[in-house]
Amino acid sequence: MAFIPKKIYVNGNPIPFVQSSLKIKQGYGETTVRTQVFGRKVEQIASENLETSISDVTFDLITQDLDSDADPRVMIKTWKSNPGANIITVEPDGIGQTQVFKGASLTNDPEVMETPDGNISLIWMGNTVTLTN
Repeated sequence: MAFIPKKIYVNGNPIPFVQSSLKIKQGYGETTVRTQVFGRKVEQIASENLETSISDVTFDLITQDLDSDADPRVMIKTWKSNPGANIITVEPDGIGQTQVFKGASLTNDPEVMETPDGNISLIWMGNTVTLTN
C-alpha cells in the first residue's frame, strides 16, 4: 500500500501542518541487552529500559498572522500551559492505524520564523502510543 496522508488533532482540534515535517517515535523504549558468561556458555539477558518509554511527535506549522485562536502563537501558548495533559492524535486520511499520544507536553520553546515562508517546529513528548483503527 502507498503512503496515506495524515491529519493531526491536538486536544480534539484539527491542526493544519506541513505534511513532510511529521516524525513520530512511538515510545516503546529501548531494550538493554547484557551478556552473562559461564565458562564457554554465553547467554544474553534482555530488559526494557522503562525510562526511555517516551513518545516523540514532531511537526511544523506555517507561520501565519491571524486575529483568532487559530493563530499559531495563541495555540502554542495554550498548549504550553497544559503540560502533561495534551492529547495528540495522528489519523490517516483513509485506511491505516490512528495513533493517540496521551499525556503529551510541548517540550521545546518554539521559534517563530517571521518570514513569508516561515515554519514553527513543535516537539511533543508523552506516553507510549495507543493504536486504533
